[in-house]
Amino acid sequence: MEAVRHRYAFPRSEARALFGTAEDGVVIIEVKGDSMLGTLSPGEKVIVNRHDRVPSPPGIFVLWDGMGLVLKRVEYIPHSDPPKVRILSDNPRYSPYERMVDEAYIQGRVIGSWQRR
Repeated sequence: MEAVRHRYAFPRSEARALFGTAEDGVVIIEVKGDSMLGTLSPGEKVIVNRHDRVPSPPGIFVLWDGMGLVLKRVEYIPHSDPPKVRILSDNPRYSPYERMVDEAYIQGRVIGSWQRR
């Protein structure tokens, strides 16, 4: 993942109840770009479970695309052999694409978000 900019404190005893994983598995990143517009907006913060890297059930994940971290909707293509995933943006200006599961470089599942108003 990218460099740490801020640290947020949550009670250790409540991390699993809040996030479904231990506190060391949770990171918060800022949304950049407009590929998920309609669901996630630039500047919004997303909470990511780094321990959940399996795209079943489908959801929004953080992926390494070779140049940086990106947020995308990922769904497993049932019965694909070898296993493949479809990677989609919620903004229709961006085209979906497919990758082998081990080439998708899934870094974690988005489990929540917030933005300042």
